[in-house]
Amino acid sequence: MRVAIADAHVLFRDGLAMALDQVLEQEVKLVECTNLEQLQKCLRISECDLIIVASNSLPDHSQSTFDKLRKIGRHNPIIVSVDHLHELPRFRKSDMDGVISKTAPMSSHVKLMKLLIDQGKSGNLFTSDFRKIMPPAGKKLTTRQKQIWSLISLGLSNSEIGKQLNLTEGTVKVHITTLFRKLDVKNRTQAMLLSQNERNKTL
Repeated sequence: MRVAIADAHVLFRDGLAMALDQVLEQEVKLVECTNLEQLQKCLRISECDLIIVASNSLPDHSQSTFDKLRKIGRHNPIIVSVDHLHELPRFRKSDMDGVISKTAPMSSHVKLMKLLIDQGKSGNLFTSDFRKIMPPAGKKLTTRQKQIWSLISLGLSNSEIGKQLNLTEGTVKVHITTLFRKLDVKNRTQAMLLSQNERNKTL
């Protein structure tokens, strides 16, 4: 089985390669690239069964780039791994077969890959979006609280969250206070751990 991985970060490529080796029963031949141009050259030489493309390897996130990526991939499944949560909605509308946040556990990446390999192209499998994170039983969160929870899980500060969501830092603090009370956590670390546990249940 041949898997192409296009990502500017070598550590992520190495981590994904190790995870694939541990989980897939068949031998995996990895084709590693750093950008879309390299990926195109590699796929001209030899076709791959699965293509994983990081958003950082694309020149932009325009429809023309998505179309080019789909043309390069031909009929093979394509998964896009996004670096930032604000990129997720854009890729949701693309013609990719799977979209996942890079912050999701490596186990979730592998499960998504196996699903596409086993079932073929299933169309827009989308995971690790804040809408997928469910609070503990009996706890209801607003969409805004889910957004903030996801950004906290990425390690963003109140100021950075405010910039992402176009909110003042004071408003972010108010939301976080309410969020922590609803989640029954005392600090950001506990909120991050709880978020990680819930993400593991989504895939």
